[in-house]
Amino acid sequence: MHDVLAHSLSGLMLQLEGARMLAAENPSDPRLPAVIERAHHLGKSGLEEARRAIGMLRDDELPGPERLAGLAAQFQEFSGVPCKFTVSGQAYELPSEAGLAVYRVAQEALTNITKHACPERVEVHLGYEPCGTRLTVENFAMSTEPPHVDARAGRTARRRPHHGDDTRRLPCGVAGTGVSQPIRVLIADDQRVVREGLALVLGLLPDVEVAGSASDGDEAVAMAADLLPDIVLMDLRMPRCDGVEATRQLRERVPETKVVMLTTYADDMSVIDALRAGARGYLTKDAGGAEIRHALRQVLDHHAVIDPAFQRHVVDAIATGSPGHGQRPIAPLPAGLTPREAEVLSLIATGMSNSEIAEQLAVSEGTVKSHINHLLAKIGARDRAQAVTFAYQHGLTPLRDSPKVPGWFRQPEQNRGTVRRSV
Repeated sequence: MHDVLAHSLSGLMLQLEGARMLAAENPSDPRLPAVIERAHHLGKSGLEEARRAIGMLRDDELPGPERLAGLAAQFQEFSGVPCKFTVSGQAYELPSEAGLAVYRVAQEALTNITKHACPERVEVHLGYEPCGTRLTVENFAMSTEPPHVDARAGRTARRRPHHGDDTRRLPCGVAGTGVSQPIRVLIADDQRVVREGLALVLGLLPDVEVAGSASDGDEAVAMAADLLPDIVLMDLRMPRCDGVEATRQLRERVPETKVVMLTTYADDMSVIDALRAGARGYLTKDAGGAEIRHALRQVLDHHAVIDPAFQRHVVDAIATGSPGHGQRPIAPLPAGLTPREAEVLSLIATGMSNSEIAEQLAVSEGTVKSHINHLLAKIGARDRAQAVTFAYQHGLTPLRDSPKVPGWFRQPEQNRGTVRRSV
């Protein structure tokens, strides 16, 4: 619920900001009605999701198979990936709990596809069979044509033509008077609606040019090596390669390109991991045009862009979160976990609830839930019990003799053959 509403509202704010800027520049601009219509659609989708969630809390009629077609259409709208829904067999009424399970399984599957796959198309099939009901959600990979090798990027990049469409359909930058070299910006975000909204806003700024858009970290690194933008606006959480890892690769391979992180939540502590990886600051996705332009200029002038309300967390992390001189460095984390995700996992292993973890880390409970969803997917765990087992197997438990400091974990023992448990 948190992620769906957050993405809808972030996209809504970006579209409304673009509409505001268009109206201020030229109230008769032919693009204005389409932008307003897009914003209206996003607002309506977010409201419908909120109503569904509130209805479940109030024990209203639960969603079931009858809403799968709408769910598939919503997935296609937000992801830009064709999604086909089909039904076979003679339909019959399911108990409310079973119907809800079908809907939630489909919803979770589509969410995981959005986060962890890059499909060419998706198919959702509901089969009414004599022995039961079968739900199938399949994601079909991109075409098997030979990969395009980008020599300058030093990597093999997949052809993903639909991403190029994001930029072509959006307004081009308008160079202001006396501006000889506009700021060239690459957008990296896995949500198509956010990419389009940002490209709209950036394209209306007088001294900014949209160099391109990418939907995950791997693509962002390849495009940055090819296009050499001045700045990459990088989403923190993306499939395949997240914003932190992509920032780390960019600092090594395209050091002249600067990175500014994009986050839905202003108190997302993963921003600290991105700053350590080399990012020059961060913006929330509801930032206005003037704020974005100021941030881009600040970064080009070698200044950091950090929300004043977040600066305390950065100072605390620098003061206490990094190993001091003479201390053993922290071992690489397993399964691609970020330090923040590993810290959340270690607190889960101590038996803390989500609210207790949020209080410990000084973040919202929604942020904690987001971290848990990501780490469970990375380690392949179905629930907290399996996550705790993983934490003990890999030494991600708090040191008994150390204070509760971000990033301080028990080091994995070499050749460990058994799982140690505290009694």
